[in-house]
Amino acid sequence: MTAFSGAVVIGWDPVDGATSYHVYVAASSGVTKTNYETLPFGKRNPAAAGPFTQSDLFDGTTYYFVVTALNEAGESVESAEVSATPMSTALPLPPTGLRAIAADGQVTLEWNSVTGASSYFLYRATVSGINRDNWNTIVGGNRTQVPGGATVYIEDSLTNGTTYFFVVTAQNSLGQSEESAEVSATPFAADTVPVQPTNLTASAADSEVILHWNAAAGAQFYNVYWGTAAGVTPDNGTKISNLSGTSYTHTALTNNTTYHYILTAENAHGESLPSEEASAMPIPTPPPAVVTLPPSEVLKTGTAILHGEVNPLGFSGQTDVYFEWGTTTAYGGTTTPQTKPGGNTFVSVSDSLTGLLPNTPYHYRIVASNDRGTSFGADQSFILPFLGQPNEFPVRGGGSPNDVVVAKFDAGDLFDLAVVNFATHEVSLLTGNGDGTFDAAVHFPATPPGVQGFPQHLALGDFNKDGMPDLVVSNGAVGTMTLLLNTGGASRRPSRLIFGSIRTTAAGPSPPTWPSPTSTRMETTMWPSPR
Repeated sequence: MTAFSGAVVIGWDPVDGATSYHVYVAASSGVTKTNYETLPFGKRNPAAAGPFTQSDLFDGTTYYFVVTALNEAGESVESAEVSATPMSTALPLPPTGLRAIAADGQVTLEWNSVTGASSYFLYRATVSGINRDNWNTIVGGNRTQVPGGATVYIEDSLTNGTTYFFVVTAQNSLGQSEESAEVSATPFAADTVPVQPTNLTASAADSEVILHWNAAAGAQFYNVYWGTAAGVTPDNGTKISNLSGTSYTHTALTNNTTYHYILTAENAHGESLPSEEASAMPIPTPPPAVVTLPPSEVLKTGTAILHGEVNPLGFSGQTDVYFEWGTTTAYGGTTTPQTKPGGNTFVSVSDSLTGLLPNTPYHYRIVASNDRGTSFGADQSFILPFLGQPNEFPVRGGGSPNDVVVAKFDAGDLFDLAVVNFATHEVSLLTGNGDGTFDAAVHFPATPPGVQGFPQHLALGDFNKDGMPDLVVSNGAVGTMTLLLNTGGASRRPSRLIFGSIRTTAAGPSPPTWPSPTSTRMETTMWPSPR
């Protein structure tokens, strides 16, 4: 253990398994980890590491120390107590920051602490020029010793209207320092300086800090002192003066830097004591938050309503919002931007798209932009649910169409439709025009005259190898199948697309008994003309 002026350095041997140490100190013997707060100058220094320096001590005063070790299981018992007495090796420095605050019949004096000082001497006179050597010869001279480390003293029983001048010196075991700078104050009877401001708060915003405080009785205006390190005083802080009201916004600050503030109230009689310190760290406001919502009213008429939400996240200016859209996630199209006010809540955004194509996938997302940046929502997609208005083509009234096949029944390259009509025992042909429309149906019997076959199904095949598709029909009621040979030509006119009919076989559960090849004659009968 080594003592210096205003400080003591202590060390100890490491303890196996210890993760940290606590150092306890007091100005009287018997300090422990449980009673240190009840002793003079009792303090605990957590998470200390040896060698440890205890500063802010008074020269000539003996201090007592114990150390404990800690790990995850807890704190050990105290070490043996040791003591040391700091001693000065030089005179203390002169005090700084002396301030005099007048009131009714008194002046409050305060100054900054001096390292190693065991006490202070306060000198007062009613004329300027007082010092430690002439105080007992100058007009109104007076000297008061302020014991210990106190840095505030009230001179009372003063005469209102009389100006008093003050200096202060620091004392240690070697003697007194030089005097501080001289200050003056005039006590007054009727009014006083404002009371100390209270409840100073600091809240962070983007590049600024917003201060609020309670009104101080007697204040005509307020002064803010600020800095980027803790411990701001009227002497080391940057002053912002003559503020009215009970709030102030400090702007043009550096984000992610902590700013510290104190506040004083002032009137014609002087400035109050400072408020408690408040601090805040300005942070950048993020770009707006956005959410892309599903569309609504996606219609076959080619329209869709896009939806989303935007939150400026505290930004006070305007935010522009729009939708990007297209047939891929590269988008390519945008809606007209909409302007939304600042705030901190989500608001809805909608816009319409028209002229969309059927059966085409579309993609879109919401985009919001302001001075803080641009945000893009997640992709949403949709497809128009219809190909357009359905086209209906009559086949045969009361025919009960039951099956349909598609083929190029003539020599052209346009598709036609063949439909089997269950109730009217026939096949209807609708020749295509190549634009999604068809000519009027032409009808061919599916069974011989007078036979009600109630045909059900159709199939295609080139059964006579002439390069033209023929039709085969199943007749559910009579258990037969009918072959309709395509005898039409290259003309697109329905009257030229003619089918012949050959009845070939029964469709019962047992195959028929076919005549021997030498005696079989196939008879082909042309059925009536198309109807």
